[in-house]
Amino acid sequence: MRKIAFILFVLCMVACKNTEEKPKSEVGKYVYVDREGVLHIKQRCTKFILKDEQDFGVKRISSENIPPEYLENCCSYCINDEAYDILESKVEKFKEDMDLGLE
Repeated sequence: MRKIAFILFVLCMVACKNTEEKPKSEVGKYVYVDREGVLHIKQRCTKFILKDEQDFGVKRISSENIPPEYLENCCSYCINDEAYDILESKVEKFKEDMDLGLE
């Protein structure tokens, strides 16, 4: 009887694992900086909504014109490694354009 209870317990624990997934790392036309200076790629990021219940102090920036300093403080929920690499390449392109006087 104890073996059956143990097996049921183990099965329950395996079946009840946390399956919450982070959103995909798609970088859209804009990125968003909250009032604490945290960069987000989703306008409705859960972490962003919890901190800023209203959109006061939100700065919308074209994802093609991201100043390098914004990469120093990225949201760990909506910006994963893949999204960070995309943003980093966009920042590098922006810096090159600035050096050439294109922006």
